[in-house]
Amino acid sequence: MNILKYSLIGAISFLFAACTSDNTKVEKAQTTTTSIIELSAAQVKNARITTEAAAMRPISKTIQATGKLEVPPQNRVSVSAPIGGFVKSTNLLEGMHVHKGDVLAEIEHQDILKLQEDFLEIRERKLMLLQELERQRLLRKDEVNAVKSLQQAESEFNATQIRFLGLSERMKMIGMNPENFEKENLRSTLKIRASQAGYVTSVQANAGKFVSPNDVLFELINVEHLHAELQVNEKFIGDLREGQKIHFELANQPGKKFEAEVYLIGKSLGDNRSIRVHGHINSNDLALVPGLFIEAKIETGRDSLPSLPQQAIVRFGGRPVVFEELDPGKYQVCLLYTSDAADE
Repeated sequence: MNILKYSLIGAISFLFAACTSDNTKVEKAQTTTTSIIELSAAQVKNARITTEAAAMRPISKTIQATGKLEVPPQNRVSVSAPIGGFVKSTNLLEGMHVHKGDVLAEIEHQDILKLQEDFLEIRERKLMLLQELERQRLLRKDEVNAVKSLQQAESEFNATQIRFLGLSERMKMIGMNPENFEKENLRSTLKIRASQAGYVTSVQANAGKFVSPNDVLFELINVEHLHAELQVNEKFIGDLREGQKIHFELANQPGKKFEAEVYLIGKSLGDNRSIRVHGHINSNDLALVPGLFIEAKIETGRDSLPSLPQQAIVRFGGRPVVFEELDPGKYQVCLLYTSDAADE
């Protein structure tokens, strides 16, 4: 009696009138000894039992889908050294958050110093050749020198200018500003900075290690544009629309609900005959981590159907049931046909 009383208190809030109808997916319980429950008027009052007829309510039409949390490719950053060198220092650990411009590591090598020396030398030579070129142009204007001398001065200046521009670009690539670089700024170390904010997902560098431009030192991921990447069976393609709501749960946290919105629908089928759907997530919850598997429902529309609230459905004998009021104080157990019940 305790089980029946617990099931009735606050849970039996609706009368399911068509208990034996084929269309309601509800039938009478097969156990005849417990299919009818009778309570006295005092018991009904004490249990605060109320009944109500099933009502027509808007019910969402949904598509079941599975997938995982992902970020756009531009939000995954692999960090490498722009020039070979030895790692002088790094304080990064996996899981740390970094801001754009933060120093990730410092490397050291004589090539870093030589690049700066070459740049300063070529810049000085360029200024000297520019002065010589101007002098040759003045002499040629007064017809004092030969055309060949002017041509030679122009050729040397142009070649030096090309070399200067090339070294300037190399300076920019390693994070140095060639426009205001002076000999006082010469150094053999180079700071590697974060190109965007994000979380550190991989650290492949340690102090003393030699790294080349081909080596990935760190990997960063920016979760600001985290999205749900779902796989939807091809038979539902015609029901998908941008802007539809998505309700999903994390595979490792069932029961916790999140919402998203369809913002992109793929245009080709995968090997498993499914289409890819991207959903924009309406949450900044720290529990949402790229790579987590999710189970989702995509709302494709609404229908008005006879229904009752979730709290009116209780577990009785290990199965989902509702109770039909036959007479005041007299209730009949009605077994619901659900996917869970079918599996049991």
